[in-house]
Amino acid sequence: MPIKDPTTWSLATWALVIIVGMMGGMVRWLRSVKYGHPRAFNWFEGAIELLTSAFISVLTVLGVTSLGFDLGIAAALGGVASHYGIRSIYLAQDVIKKKVSSIKKQ
Repeated sequence: MPIKDPTTWSLATWALVIIVGMMGGMVRWLRSVKYGHPRAFNWFEGAIELLTSAFISVLTVLGVTSLGFDLGIAAALGGVASHYGIRSIYLAQDVIKKKVSSIKKQ
């Protein structure tokens, strides 16, 4: 099946995967701005979030298409994964910060 082989994908397919992932990251970043999260107002953080979400989307789409799913479903899952992937990275970062600060207090 040609969709399983990413070397046969056209430029438009790669652009779809990356743009959908970046849109998932953009939704996450806009939510942070809306709720006044201090990191959200930094443009550099926003750019890093977009790039990271695009990377997560590419990995997700490659994995899902290798399992035989349709590219449309894989792209949708890539967008959702990019949104929640960034969110879980921030949650893990907060947990690590709390543990490090509690170790420093001891």
